[in-house]
Amino acid sequence: MIVRYFRISLTLALFLCSGVANGQDTWDRYKPRTLGEIVQQHSNTETLKGSDAFFTGDEFPSQVRVTYTGSSRKMSPARLEHITRWIKTTGRSPEIGKVFQTELLFLEGSVEYWLPVQSQVIPFFAKELKKGDRVTLYTIWIGGYKCAGKWDWIFLVNEFEE
Repeated sequence: MIVRYFRISLTLALFLCSGVANGQDTWDRYKPRTLGEIVQQHSNTETLKGSDAFFTGDEFPSQVRVTYTGSSRKMSPARLEHITRWIKTTGRSPEIGKVFQTELLFLEGSVEYWLPVQSQVIPFFAKELKKGDRVTLYTIWIGGYKCAGKWDWIFLVNEFEE
């Protein structure tokens, strides 16, 4: 229990110091929804036509229920670049980019999502969860970019609950 509160404190400290918080940025603003809903809602919009990157004014702070797979990987240069562009576009602290370097693989139903996770939160996944566990992620959506003619949507993981 103490470990969980320590993890939340670390995450919240980064959240507040990084400029992500805007005075109304609390955990209760994260609404239950699915990653699939957000993707579907934005996949066929007129805004995307002729564009190779998309940033949104609404980050859709979400609590999403997914399955933890235990797999991780370093983020691709293209995804890192999109996060950097999002940081510049939104005027956030460049420090945010330093904490999102690794992705964890999650399943929402049968759909796989590689999600960037804050570096200080990553060790707690392995300590508190095992492969196949259901987990609630606290994510924000930062838009996406076109890669090989297909949109790659990016959700950042700020915290989780078992």
